[in-house]
Amino acid sequence: MAKYESGVPLTPAEDKRRRNTAASARFRLKKKEREAAMERNLKHLESRVVELEREAEGLRKENGWLRGLLVGVNVPAGVAAASVGLTGPGEEKNAIKVDA
Repeated sequence: MAKYESGVPLTPAEDKRRRNTAASARFRLKKKEREAAMERNLKHLESRVVELEREAEGLRKENGWLRGLLVGVNVPAGVAAASVGLTGPGEEKNAIKVDA
């Protein structure tokens, strides 16, 4: 039989309740730790989303700027279409190669 600090033996029901109370306290502590970890992960992922959205917007602007440069060049229509992938099959030989 388990004993309290006072040395008085516990009944099986009292011992079970004491162990259950301790187990509940441990569970609540673990739950708080899990929730805190999830909150930290959420904040990290939200900042990563903002960062990636900024990068995507910058790349969209750069893409538009580069397309504007390409369209602004005086090249024959078929060659310009080939450079942006608007040609049919077998016309790849006319495409302009642009290094990124």
